[in-house]
Amino acid sequence: MKPFRFNLQFLRTLRQRQEQQAMEAYARTLQEQRRALAELQRVQGELEAAWADWHGAVTEGCVAGVIAQAQRYFQTVEGRRQQAAQRVKQCEREVQSALQSMLVARREREAVDAFFENQRLAYDRELQREERKLLDDMAQRRAGTALIWSAEKAACDD
Repeated sequence: MKPFRFNLQFLRTLRQRQEQQAMEAYARTLQEQRRALAELQRVQGELEAAWADWHGAVTEGCVAGVIAQAQRYFQTVEGRRQQAAQRVKQCEREVQSALQSMLVARREREAVDAFFENQRLAYDRELQREERKLLDDMAQRRAGTALIWSAEKAACDD
């Protein structure tokens, strides 16, 4: 009997490659999300420091120019914080999208793998059937040969 050959091996390989690429894309989006969160935390710390400086200037009764400068800096840092927060939200959407793509790729690969397994099981069953048939033929020939041999021996003994 011919060796097993999966007739959709090219599709199986393609699905495996697509799943691998989807997993890599998911990992990249997770890394980008971590970087965006770290940036947001850094800007948040800078904002807290800017607020403390502004609040200190106001409570100490500094010159209006110093207070205005501290307020402008606070507003600038607040703008960067909002941008960082938007980037985090965008990364969250990208992570969800990459996760969905990865799950779809996994389902597609699993479908092809299930078809592969079904074909492999059918091949194995056919192989076992062929082996049983061959063994039965060999056993019948041996039994036939043994009967002929015993009949010839019995004839010679007479």
